[in-house]
Amino acid sequence: MRKIGLILALLLVFAFMFSEASFSITVTEAGITVYGDVTKDVINTSDIWVYEDKTGNNATLPYERNGNISLTFGNIHFANAFENASTQNIELTTGASGWAQYLTDSNGIPYILVYAHNTTDVTCLMAKIVNKAEKTIDINSYVVFSAKLLLAEGTEAKAGIELKMIDTGGEDHYVIIWLVNSSGTDSITLDDSTSDSDSLSDDIVVTCHREITANYYFLQFKISDVFTKAGLSTEIVKLEQIIYRVHTYAVANSDSEIKAAFRCAFITNKKVTINGKPLNGTSINLDSDTITINREIKKIADVQIPFEWILEPKKTYDDKNLIIDYDFEFLLPDDAALSFSNVKLNFTVPSGEIQSLWINGQDYLSSVENKDPGTEITLLSSITASTQYIVNCKVKYSEEEYYELAQQIKLAWWSPRSWIDKLLAVLLAIVNFFGGIGATYIKRLRTKIRTP
Repeated sequence: MRKIGLILALLLVFAFMFSEASFSITVTEAGITVYGDVTKDVINTSDIWVYEDKTGNNATLPYERNGNISLTFGNIHFANAFENASTQNIELTTGASGWAQYLTDSNGIPYILVYAHNTTDVTCLMAKIVNKAEKTIDINSYVVFSAKLLLAEGTEAKAGIELKMIDTGGEDHYVIIWLVNSSGTDSITLDDSTSDSDSLSDDIVVTCHREITANYYFLQFKISDVFTKAGLSTEIVKLEQIIYRVHTYAVANSDSEIKAAFRCAFITNKKVTINGKPLNGTSINLDSDTITINREIKKIADVQIPFEWILEPKKTYDDKNLIIDYDFEFLLPDDAALSFSNVKLNFTVPSGEIQSLWINGQDYLSSVENKDPGTEITLLSSITASTQYIVNCKVKYSEEEYYELAQQIKLAWWSPRSWIDKLLAVLLAIVNFFGGIGATYIKRLRTKIRTP
């Protein structure tokens, strides 16, 4: 008998140490998750959920990212987007009229707009803005440039920038970078610009064929690499002039137009990257909760973020009937800074028996009956902002399931009642192993212990 008592004592000590892991069970609770996409300005690149609300204060959305975020490069508001943004000095081909303006779009991001309209038959239509620029250049300098065509007639319509740069010997070099709205092979070629001070072929034309009517297209080049690829071993040390250009050929009538917008044109001492990826093209998808750009920006407009929102319910416990009453409430903010799309409400089927399920007064019980625990079911697929959604669900659990959930709230791990309950669970298992004598009494004790 002593040996049996010693064995029981050892078992109890062992159970006391490991009962939390040994006797806990897995229970799936009723849950509500809201999924969708939100389009918003990112004003804090270290927290994509921060936004400026209608009162002018910063607020934070309580969501988690549920996929890659998508941003368009043309929606990046660089703090210093242009080396010189003046639009005063516009030049046009003979027989053309036009203008240039420095404007701000609906997102508050500036751009330069250049327009030309021919009044007589011409072989080409051209407009350019000639601006002074003072910038030191070294072997690590990059030029970043972006444009798109808003209106283009004729053939081989294009937009570009022309840089007048000075080398260590004081000689000038003109580099034109064209974005051509047509298919073709990109090239870097030598040229003798009519604008420079000599008759040498020491100027460069960079031609990039891209589709540039839908979005701003971004290009960046390391300046020293451009000269090397062109076959020149020239060391550039200074930028003196920047010229914005639009151009189209074969204008066979006297009523043709071209219009282009420039989003940026600047020199930087390093390659511009977004989360380590070069700023080239029109857009990017990022698998990240933060956005890292190695150049100062003010914001990124209209970033699309897929989200999930796991709602925390208010719970009411009915110990007598082993029922938990779940109340969920949520509201998508109705704010001009946020645009929601594809928003749906999913219900997670619990382990127990669902007694009732209501959403804003409508019965949804039949939609979730006879479904396996853990199954997610879409109950609403057209969630709208500014509407208050109230979900009520009552679930009857088994005794073990109910008390497992109830103890998470009512009994902490250090609670004496919690430990006594687990010791009684071990003792019940031992008693059952030896024939079950006293099992009913132990069960009653556990019920009493579990009821606060």
